[in-house]
Amino acid sequence: MRYLVGVLLSVLVSGAIAADDLQLRRLEAALDAVRHEQQVVYQQFQMTESLQRTELQADPAMGYVPDGQPVNYDDAVRAKQARQARLDEYSYQLQTLSARHRELEDQSRSLVDQIRALAGATK
Repeated sequence: MRYLVGVLLSVLVSGAIAADDLQLRRLEAALDAVRHEQQVVYQQFQMTESLQRTELQADPAMGYVPDGQPVNYDDAVRAKQARQARLDEYSYQLQTLSARHRELEDQSRSLVDQIRALAGATK
């Protein structure tokens, strides 16, 4: 009887450990995916920031003007509006990417906490 109880207890404990190991692997895979997406979002942020910086440094008055021709007012207004639209879009993208990066950071922290709790429970 004691032998049977010992075997059953051993099976239950090993089953619980296997379930914890599986859960741990799932959490680690989810953490890897979140960290990968964080890296992608950060790279997109850097590229967008670079485009915005380049646009800000460009002289809006510098456009193609044939030899000595005066600048067409309508063309200049359209170019200025297009530039402002690009700058507005870059700002919006940067805000969106920054918010997404913060969300991913929160998810990452949550997953790390879960992994630590599960790893502590299995010891």
